[in-house]
Amino acid sequence: MSEILTQNQIDELLSELLAGDSGEANISPVEEKKVKPYDFRSPKKFSKDQLKVLRSVYENFARHLAAYLSGVLRVSCQIKVDTIEEQPYFEYNNALPDSVMMGVFDFKPLEGTVLIEISNAVTFAVVEMMLGGNGSGIVLEREFTEIEIALMEKIMKHMGAFTKSSWSNFADIDTNFIRIETNSRIMQSIAMDEGVIIVVMDIEIKSIKGTVNVCIPIINLEPILEKAGKNPFLLKRKTDSEKDIQNKETIRSNIKDARIETVGVLGSAVLSFKELLNLQVGDVIKLNQAVDSDIKICIGGKTRFYGVPGIIKNKKHIKITKAL
Repeated sequence: MSEILTQNQIDELLSELLAGDSGEANISPVEEKKVKPYDFRSPKKFSKDQLKVLRSVYENFARHLAAYLSGVLRVSCQIKVDTIEEQPYFEYNNALPDSVMMGVFDFKPLEGTVLIEISNAVTFAVVEMMLGGNGSGIVLEREFTEIEIALMEKIMKHMGAFTKSSWSNFADIDTNFIRIETNSRIMQSIAMDEGVIIVVMDIEIKSIKGTVNVCIPIINLEPILEKAGKNPFLLKRKTDSEKDIQNKETIRSNIKDARIETVGVLGSAVLSFKELLNLQVGDVIKLNQAVDSDIKICIGGKTRFYGVPGIIKNKKHIKITKAL
């Protein structure tokens, strides 16, 4: 049975209403809960822990790629993982421009292919710097030329090797470069309704900013990340010595194409300023090096070898006789 109010209680309520204060001021507003929309037609496949594994893989990939590009282009290159998202492939494909620079890779022993796309601003800048330019970053509204595609193929092949190296701590994955696609509208590597993981990495070369996007079909990742989510300790791990060897091989691979000036020093001499001013064509300068002695071979300004000069097929050569 409901409680019956007394006359005093009724008078008190009426006075509060007339005064404009019914006690509402003392009631704190209820904070509205933020609800994130969930698409039941496309449920998420992976947990946060599984996505952390994927982030770890591509943070390692970003470090390898940044070191390689810094060595090839001889400029500072910064790459970091921004976001990792699950979505249908058609959503990712619809967001691409018509002309793209995208590498297609296999993902052995798993089925399917992996796509790595470099934004056009970064692609044009990289090609320009590889050809001796300053990488002004002008994005041209045109298709890529055969020369530009050939130059980017070399970089894409290294990216495939970096992908394999980055996954090696978690699974035996072999990623081989297949081809480059430049038209996003006719690509048929992945079905439009297939679920994919998109790893977005921000890249900055000098003042040029862009993205490197990795598109992986979910069907490729499920066997690996499901295992990681159930028990991270069951993941394949390399020993410290194996990791050191692997890192050395990666560094060696990154710098093997770098060019270093090598100089053979026949000898040296000290001249007075007066003698220097009086030098003429036909004058002979006596060096401090004996005729039958080995000459210094300097690499990067430091003496690394000794050798003997000679001629082979009308070209000057130096035969190395001693390594320091």
